[in-house]
Amino acid sequence: MTSNQDNDNEKIPTHLAKATLFGVFAFSFVAPAVEASTTLRVAHVWPGGSMIDRELFQAWAESVEEASNGELKVEVFPSQTLAKSAQTYESAVSGIADIGASAQGYTAGRFPLTQVVELPGVSASARQGACILQSLYDQGYFEQEYADTRPLFLFTTGPGYLHTKNQLIETPADLEGLRLRRPTPVVGDMFERLGAQAVGMPAPDVFTSMQRGVVDGLSFNWEGMKTFRLNELAQYHTEVPPV
Repeated sequence: MTSNQDNDNEKIPTHLAKATLFGVFAFSFVAPAVEASTTLRVAHVWPGGSMIDRELFQAWAESVEEASNGELKVEVFPSQTLAKSAQTYESAVSGIADIGASAQGYTAGRFPLTQVVELPGVSASARQGACILQSLYDQGYFEQEYADTRPLFLFTTGPGYLHTKNQLIETPADLEGLRLRRPTPVVGDMFERLGAQAVGMPAPDVFTSMQRGVVDGLSFNWEGMKTFRLNELAQYHTEVPPV
């Protein structure tokens, strides 16, 4: 079921879970000698075999190997197999991974300027959010937050909506007392102001938590619901109109 709330006096804040994402490249990487091949390790949080794993990370890995005539090999580690979500950025800094991709919100307080794009009303789509985020970085507004890495590119998810297992959310009052997974502290603050209990956890952990009743629902984008199989558990879905 889908509910759209049109009453201006009871409007739920829009884009609750527009999480920003990063691709980082460790400064410690050095171009290999021509006669030797080098393997780059890429760590990310999405499930192996998912569309983003296949069409972004695996496809990019193949393009790098082809462009380097085989001098560079890329080994992709999906599903937090090389680094957990909260440690992905630091794994690139320390050299455990050569490249990392995850959400800045998993590292609370580490990227406060970057996370401005998560605020309601900043963007209405993943494409717009990515353009805003990358442009702000290119103009030097928060490059200091990535001083120990070399960002390859920054992008955002699509708008986040409300998905619950047993209760349809039609008004802000319906959030009272619900335990909802929040993707970032910014979203968590919104939830708590509306009477919900915000629970922090990375996306790969939500399915089990929702299955066991640890959380009643979450704020997430549609593509993420399918990627992490959360559509199999959530019975109710509330889309919030853009502001």
